[in-house]
Order: sequence, then structure tokens, then C-alpha cells
Amino acid sequence: MSELTGFDVTPEGVLSRLDAAVEDLAAVNLTALSDEDCVRLVEGIEIVARRLQAAGLPVLREVTVRRAFSRVGFGSPVAMLKNLLRLRPGVARKRLEAMDALTSSMTPSGEVIEQRFPETAAALRDGVIDLDHAAIVMDVMAKIPSKVDAEQRENAEAALAQLCQRYTPPEVERIGDRIVEYLDPDGTLTDDSDRARHRGLSLGKQSTNLMSKITGHLDPVTRALLDVMLSVWAAKGMNNPGDPLSPSGAIDDPALDKDILQAAADNDIRSQAQRNHDALKAALLYLIESGQLGKSHRGLPVQVIISMTKDQLDDAVQSSSDGEDVVVDNVDNNDAEAEAPVDAKPEVMPKSEPHLYGSGVAYTATGTILPIGDAVKLAVRSDKSLAIFENHSNEVLYFGRARRLASESQRLAMFAAHRGCSTPGCSNPAMWAEAHHVLAWLLGGFTDIVNEAPACPQHHKLIGPGINQWQTVMLTEGPDAGRCAWIPPVFIDPERKPMVNRAHHPDEALAEARELMRSRRQEQLEQRKRECGASPSDLPKEPPPKDSGRDPEPGRPE
Repeated sequence: MSELTGFDVTPEGVLSRLDAAVEDLAAVNLTALSDEDCVRLVEGIEIVARRLQAAGLPVLREVTVRRAFSRVGFGSPVAMLKNLLRLRPGVARKRLEAMDALTSSMTPSGEVIEQRFPETAAALRDGVIDLDHAAIVMDVMAKIPSKVDAEQRENAEAALAQLCQRYTPPEVERIGDRIVEYLDPDGTLTDDSDRARHRGLSLGKQSTNLMSKITGHLDPVTRALLDVMLSVWAAKGMNNPGDPLSPSGAIDDPALDKDILQAAADNDIRSQAQRNHDALKAALLYLIESGQLGKSHRGLPVQVIISMTKDQLDDAVQSSSDGEDVVVDNVDNNDAEAEAPVDAKPEVMPKSEPHLYGSGVAYTATGTILPIGDAVKLAVRSDKSLAIFENHSNEVLYFGRARRLASESQRLAMFAAHRGCSTPGCSNPAMWAEAHHVLAWLLGGFTDIVNEAPACPQHHKLIGPGINQWQTVMLTEGPDAGRCAWIPPVFIDPERKPMVNRAHHPDEALAEARELMRSRRQEQLEQRKRECGASPSDLPKEPPPKDSGRDPEPGRPE
């Protein structure tokens, strides 16, 4: 690093000079530039931006090594990048992977470990490639078998770094795959460690039609096991949800009626991919109902736990058109509790709430959104029952100081109110969360439902005393009454304003955004009228918002 004589090299001084340079750039008279100058300026800005990305990676490593992220209220470097810089989770993880591969580190004994991909790191520092190129290099290098010798790996990395300076990331990826084939043309160098390194199964987020995409790589044993399952559960005519006469389970079950199976097979028009999907669904239902997955996870039953409103349940029962009998005893407005057969356990909330996908959806403790019809069908399959609470029930939700750990009923009630971790911005579902005492147990807090909220482990451990730690408070007034609000450390918010998590309630954030849009529109109208000399009373009024499904604040009209 070159020495800067006469310059302030503190972080504040460096950042102030960067800010000044950006201000100078914004002040450039672009109309005075030639076409060629404009193009060169775009190129130069991109080169500088890439060099800044490279310069930021060692700083990120220092934050990681020191665990400085924990001192400012975050559980991991990824959480810091996601919440402090508002990066997408995938982008945050890629940034950490680039830091690990392109910067040097030091052992506890003081030995320096050079970066794994030095040629790529040098190209990024020079600004001739960007982090997308670097990510492709890392992906291609990960595909090279571990038995390829170190010299060939170094040559491959250098070649990829050179290719990045001439080609786009997708082109480098295609050429990189050819390099991998060249290094292992017969596929004989790949061993169990390589396969174990590449194994994985990822579930994509639900799209607007509530479908989810699965991607991943199965190792040979998992593939063999899956093939066996599909061969007997995905056979033609088996486990067909569109045919009420279709047998369930395995095709070789001796209890199956052969004539019924043949009729179901004759009526089966599903593709092989659809039969595979239905077989996996049926096998998962069988596994969960068998009890082989255990009885409890983080205090919740190992079942599909569903949150829906009482109105939704009533409507679903009344409008059921598939011929199945939905047995729900004593569900009316006068009963404190009612019982429904649920392996999927509905925890009914007293008030309906519209959703981006419409009103006919329910939520599971794992964060999945289910159509109400599917939720009721899951309930029909169960031979177990659970009280469905309207406003109160006979379940004990207040233990005071008699016990410290939350009961199953309390955890279900927390799920109904919060749906997941209560930390602002956290999307982890209730099945991953722990029961948090809003007023700490050690400080005399009660194990009562009004003092409990879900918090996932990485956020739960961030709560502590002092202005440099997260703290929590239960709101008692306003539209968020009954919700747990988190007070951020002074580093994140000097004013330490309590924050409520909207990640599990997107419609609430949507309502806030709509209200802000209306307010801004009204201000613009008032400004225009003032400029034209009219009084504010002459202004046209914005139409009132549609009912959001939430109670207005006390004393304030909706």
C-alpha cells in the first residue's frame, strides 16, 4: 500500500475523501463531454467500483476474525450484511465466499496464509473483473476433482482469471466446464470426497402461485434409495390425488385390491414427473403420521402446524365440495374452544387478515403458505385432535415463576401471534425459534404468554443489557399491541426506536407503504395548490384506503 503523505488515513478521513470524490463526479458537466468521453467515464467508474469491492474484502475479513459483528448486535457476518447493508441473503453469502477465497488470513501463531485464488484477486484489485467473475472462478474451481495436483489447479485458476478479463461470466462458466473436462476426461479422478462436497438439496421460495422449485445434487446412495421409493410409490395408478379410488402406499402391498389398482392405472393420465411428485408427497405424509420423526422439536409437535382464522375454518367447512366429511365439533362464536382432527394443527386467531395471495391461505410453523382447502385436507387425515382457541381457552398460558420453559400451548399461541422469529427483518419460521422472555427470567420475568415471543437462536443470544445490545419490550397499545418490539443497539439506531418484525406479515408492510404513498400524494396536491394560490381546504381529498383487516388504533378512525 502506498503511503499518503499529508492525508488523514483514519477511516473517517478515507471515507470523507471518497465522499468528496463522488460529489465531484456528480458535479461533472456531462453535456460538455464528447461521446467517447462519456463512454470512458462509464468504464472508469466501473473500474473504480470494482477496486472498491476488492478493498472492502480485507475489511470484511477483519470484522469476521474479530467477531466485530457481534459487538454491534448481529449474530453472524451474513446477518450484518443482510440487515445493515440490506443485501439479499444470496449476495451476502457470495460476499463472504469471495472474502474467504480472495484475501489472505493469519493463523493464531502469526503465520500468513495466502489467498486461495491469487490471480483472480489481483485482477479484482486492478478493476478488470468484478465479483460476478470471481464467483464463477470459485464455482469452476470447486468442480475440479480433489485428486488433480496443485500445479494443474494453479494453472487452471490463472487461466480462468485471464479469461475473465475477456469474456462475460456466463461465457467463462462454459469455458470453465470444458477445463474441468480436460483435467478429468474419463471422470476417474472424482472420489467420495468430491461427491460429498457437491451434495445438497435446496427448496426455492414459494412463487405467486404458491409452488416451490427444488434444486440440488444427490449422492449415489441417496439416488439409489429415491429410485427404490419412486419405483413402488410412483407406479401408475398409485397415490393419485386426482382419483379418490387411487390406492395409497406401495404398489406391492399385498392388501391392495388388484382390480381397483388396475382401474386406477387405466384412469391415470399423469406424467412421470407428476407421479414422482405425488409419490414423494404421499411418502412424507406417511413418514410424519408414523411418528418416526419424533414427538417434539423446539417445544412444538413434529407435525404440520397451521395458523388460520376462525372465519376461514368455518368457510372451508361449509364450502367443502370434495365429498370428504370435515368433523369439527362446536365451532361457533359462543364457544371458548372447539376440537378439530388435526395432524396439521390449526391455531385459530380471532380476526381475519387479508394476504397478498388472497384471503384463502393459512400459514405453517415452517413458514409455508397453504391454501385453506389443503389445510383442511391435512386436518381430515389426522387421528389426533387439538383445541382451537377463539379468544381464550382452558389451556394454561400463564405460569408466572412456577416454571421457566414455555409449554407447547404457549409456543402454539406465540406462533399464532408472530408466525416466526420476532426479530425485525428475520424470516426464520416458528419451527426454528426459541421461546424468549421479553422481560428476562433472571430479572424476574414471568413465563406468561404476555411476556413471551419467538426468537431464533442466533438472534436470541444477541439480547442483553446496555445500549450496545438488543433489548425487547412487549407493546401494549396501538395496532401492534401484543407484539414483541426489538430495541436496536445505539450503533444501529442512535434514537433506539422499537421495531416490529413485518417479515411474517407482508400485508402490514404493504398497508404502511400504501399509507405513505397516500400521504405523499396529498402533500404533492397541497403543494401544487399553494403554488397556484389556493387554500388547503380547496384540495381534492384522496379516497380512503380499503379495509386492511386490522383494528384501528383506539380513538382513531380507520
